Amino acid sequence: MKGILIDSHLNDELILQKVAEKIILDPVDEIVVLPSQIHRLKNLLEGLVINLGVFIDYPLGAGTTEKIIFEILDARKNGASCYYISIPLGLMQQEAIEKLQNRIIQINSIVNAMENIYFLLDMSQLKETEKLSLTKLIKQIHLDRLAIISTDTTQISHDLELLRFDNQDLVEIKQFVRNSQEIDDEAKENYYMRLASKGGDA
Repeated sequence: MKGILIDSHLNDELILQKVAEKIILDPVDEIVVLPSQIHRLKNLLEGLVINLGVFIDYPLGAGTTEKIIFEILDARKNGASCYYISIPLGLMQQEAIEKLQNRIIQINSIVNAMENIYFLLDMSQLKETEKLSLTKLIKQIHLDRLAIISTDTTQISHDLELLRFDNQDLVEIKQFVRNSQEIDDEAKENYYMRLASKGGDA
């Protein structure tokens, strides 16, 4: 599956428009964005067949269960079709497992009709020993859908092998490589010229 990950606050209309233009020219299966971006991006991509994913309680995963459920339901109303719930690494410790399990049960009990819910882990900063411990905890929690983030394609392949080895029952693992979104000076100039010629409506 080909996808794009945007996990920064790209509130600049220029950047959202350039991302949309890129997808129109080079289609992808899924784009995952922050909740504040989902409604605008859905409008920009109107008519395209694409999964719109959204990060929930991202990046810290420090919100309450009620906040997480609200964000999921609000994102669905705004057009999201996949939901990636951040799991704080602090909860991925043996002493916190019961709290995490209770959170997952609560979320599933309210939004269990929504199949495309994934629990998201950023493994990019973990040491190898920490990753090994993490894979064992994932098996203990019985997660069936997981998404992981890395900054390197080679590293993410290695992480996937670790997860699969200890977690044969995982239904699905999605992987995202974080890429910076860069807009060149010429694109910026053309955008602002269009904006001026249309009286502020590009």
